[in-house]
Amino acid sequence: MDTDLVRERIRAALKQRKLSMRRASVMSGRSDVWISQFLSGTVHEPGAAGLQNLARVLDVDYGWLVGEKEEIGRAHA
Repeated sequence: MDTDLVRERIRAALKQRKLSMRRASVMSGRSDVWISQFLSGTVHEPGAAGLQNLARVLDVDYGWLVGEKEEIGRAHA
């Protein structure tokens, strides 16, 4: 997984959804600083479960979020 790409895509999806890092972290079931720590490099491996939950919160396809797909797609319920 290209963590720089994942970080870039998280930033883009947060902006598109107009969500703060804190709100999206909590909505995905993580600590309120989880996304901030990952984006800053404090957390290096966010884990598949965390990214799957975040993709759902951001309403983007998990494959897109982790760089497996080029098309953004939408999260599946």
